[in-house]
Amino acid sequence: MAELLSEPPDPSDTSRLLTPADVAERLNVNLRFVRRLCHERRLPYLKVGRLVRFVDADVTAWLATQRIEAKEKDSVVVPLRRRPPGCRRQ
Repeated sequence: MAELLSEPPDPSDTSRLLTPADVAERLNVNLRFVRRLCHERRLPYLKVGRLVRFVDADVTAWLATQRIEAKEKDSVVVPLRRRPPGCRRQ
């Protein structure tokens, strides 16, 4: 997994903190999904009192770790469809 920020963010730099709604909009998902990612501790976040906030750089780094590279066309294997035993072609 890619390394996230090695140092805590500067508390005086609040312009880079995102709300859950901001992250949901950025990822083009609903707010509930962002909350679930936090609950499952899959997305790094900060607690400011009882509020949840995200560091912009952490979200960008997390998003980069979620990327799945495409395979080359020659290396893709398509499995054959097999009929269950006793099933005949009509």
